[in-house]
Amino acid sequence: MKNKNRKNRIKSTEKTFKVLEEIADQEGRASLGQITQEIKIPKSTVHRILNTLLDMGYIQQDSGSGDYELGLKFLHLSSVILQSLDLRETARPILKQLSRKTNMTANLVVMEEGEALYVETEESSSMLRIFSLIGKRAPLHATGVGKVLLADLEWEDVQNIISEKGLQELTPHTITEPDSLKRELEDIREKGYALDREECELGAMCIAAPVKNHLKKTVAAISISAPKNKFNNQKKLNKYVSKVKEHAEELSELLGKYEV
Repeated sequence: MKNKNRKNRIKSTEKTFKVLEEIADQEGRASLGQITQEIKIPKSTVHRILNTLLDMGYIQQDSGSGDYELGLKFLHLSSVILQSLDLRETARPILKQLSRKTNMTANLVVMEEGEALYVETEESSSMLRIFSLIGKRAPLHATGVGKVLLADLEWEDVQNIISEKGLQELTPHTITEPDSLKRELEDIREKGYALDREECELGAMCIAAPVKNHLKKTVAAISISAPKNKFNNQKKLNKYVSKVKEHAEELSELLGKYEV
């Protein structure tokens, strides 16, 4: 009897992974009919599996089309996988170049459990340490890197994070209203970078840009951070924005070679 139960559990697990793999094969989005047709599992069984995955947060469902997509929990899993595939090692020389060219602290950040997690930092030799310690966590809504990571998500997913984490006011400049954050994220998506204007720490600013994988999904962000007087005119700011975007694109190109 025990062996039979174990066999059933293994079959159930196999079916679950087939469902997930099929959604991934459909570029991260598939309907119930598509999944059922491709993996040859009864629709009722697929539906039960999908409902379980929805409850666990591993997939999400589009309210309009009813299609299923890979969910936020995979961002957490993928961030761990990316790190194990030498994300930090790959990023390190790029961060060194960025820090040297701008004379600022350069950071590599991923999203983990609804927060910004600093996983690599290259300190500028001529500047005081601002904020970016390896292993440090920060609110997504109050940091340039965090806003870049949020900008890749659907607004519904952003709202879920807000519901759990809130929009804490860290300084008088922190965005604390959902509508304001939504407008900010739309602007970030259009421009391809984010600014933190003393939103997390008074006296400190940063510029951040997205790092994307081979599926063009944002898996990390890189930034430069410095005292606000380093960004004291628009010409300088534009130059630094170009440098951050350039190095983020370089890291994205390298990550695009990995099948993660």
